[in-house]
Amino acid sequence: MDNKTSIAYYISECENESFKCPISLDLMEDPVFLNDGHTYERDNIKFHLLKSSKSPMTNINLTNYPILINNNSLKKQINEWRDNNTLKREIIFEDKKVKFKDSKENVTCEKIELFEDDFKYFGSVKNGEKHGIGKLINLSKEQKNYYDGEWYNNKKSGKGIFIENDIKFISKWCEDKKNGISIILFDNVYSSINNNYKIKENCIIQCEYEDDVISDSVIIFYEDGRKYIGKVDDNFNHYGKGELHFLDGTIYKGIWRNDNEYPCNEEIIYKGCVTRDSREFILNLQKKINKLNYQIDKISKQVNQNITIEVNNKVVNIRFEIDNKSKEFLNIIFDKLFLKIINEIKLSLIKNEFKGYNDDNFNYISEDSSDEESIEKNYFQGSNKLKLNKRNFIKIMKDLLSENQSNFCKEEIEINICKNSNLKNVFNSKKKNLVIKIKSVYNILKLHLKNIFYDVKIDYDVIICICTFLEVIIAEILELSSCEKINKFVDDEINISGRSSILNEANVLLTIDLDTIKSVIKNKNDLCDLISNKLKIEI
Repeated sequence: MDNKTSIAYYISECENESFKCPISLDLMEDPVFLNDGHTYERDNIKFHLLKSSKSPMTNINLTNYPILINNNSLKKQINEWRDNNTLKREIIFEDKKVKFKDSKENVTCEKIELFEDDFKYFGSVKNGEKHGIGKLINLSKEQKNYYDGEWYNNKKSGKGIFIENDIKFISKWCEDKKNGISIILFDNVYSSINNNYKIKENCIIQCEYEDDVISDSVIIFYEDGRKYIGKVDDNFNHYGKGELHFLDGTIYKGIWRNDNEYPCNEEIIYKGCVTRDSREFILNLQKKINKLNYQIDKISKQVNQNITIEVNNKVVNIRFEIDNKSKEFLNIIFDKLFLKIINEIKLSLIKNEFKGYNDDNFNYISEDSSDEESIEKNYFQGSNKLKLNKRNFIKIMKDLLSENQSNFCKEEIEINICKNSNLKNVFNSKKKNLVIKIKSVYNILKLHLKNIFYDVKIDYDVIICICTFLEVIIAEILELSSCEKINKFVDDEINISGRSSILNEANVLLTIDLDTIKSVIKNKNDLCDLISNKLKIEI
């Protein structure tokens, strides 16, 4: 059994009004400054600003775009007060009820921590049953799962997230059954098909449930941008009548039997024309579209310009070229990394849609923004149904880099992007120096997002972030590779000193080959973790 003691927490009534949010009048947990001079609970002020551009305290229009800044000093004071004013009572789980250990009475409390052999529960209870907001973690061998959401009389009811077998369901619930529109997230999940196992493609599924029964038709959004609309089997594989949509507009219609085979009685629609005879031609087109040019040669010239070394008392100018196999390998890496970034953006926007337990969206507010220009100038044109801002994207980049990668890629990503809340100077410098085409990144990102969302507004700074992120990693790999080639060249020249060597020339051309690139990736833990573990590319 877990050695931790199960506790119910009762917080005294707070008389310090400065510790309470002026909107809800509740004790704050995450206080933030707004640029009206007042402090609010973060979620409360975000919800208010979605509905109004006026300060809730002064009723004055906020002339500048809303800026939210953490009030860390006040948060520390509130936490100290809470620690000194919280009553703790030990609880137990008996006869399927949460009870006080001393009196055996049923517990009613907004915050408990319950530790049992086969489950843990953190949240609210009423009359000994799960009620309100709570998190349940099942630990039994027969049923390992996780639920974080709303409860009513010991049953899942309301909005909640349920995870089982690494499949995540974001749904509305009624008496422990899924009811209403649901989002299902697959991330390298094993699914059973005819007693065999295979990897389910990374995808996002939108569907509707009624009493845990899925609707006839679902929409599946794949990581590579494809979209399937139609019927599926119990494992969410294409089964029955359906359409597979590609990013270029090609549509396959027909009767499906599984994900890996194209349908029988198929009908192919390409650029508005219906055909049954051009599958191979269209499939070849699919391979050529939506590829980003990573400008590897140009980045290599930037990294390796004006390199001069001295060997055996001779000064030599070094130039580099990259062979075709190396370019192909780098393109594979960065195609997958770009798709990974796009998919994380999709998931982030979807999670924001279901964030919290109210019907509100928190996508419009660009926190800690200090841009002086009007906000409209920072966006590519689009509706304001959803907005992807730099704060949203910075979190995605942090998630892609593990905690031990603080020195990753010349520290540029960590210092200049992830830790710098005022990014304007970084972006202004990058706009002039970026090699990867900004518009190409935007077009591909918008194409993928529009395949899911009706319309989305993308902060211009996000595109700069993506370009910078990709370029810095490319430059890091190329710089490490060129250093390794130089070291090998110098060692070889020293070993053949006195004999005929390449040093008879004042300029030397070295070739960065595939073995060198793979070697430097293997020898640098952060790069190896990103490419081998997160992108699943064999090195």
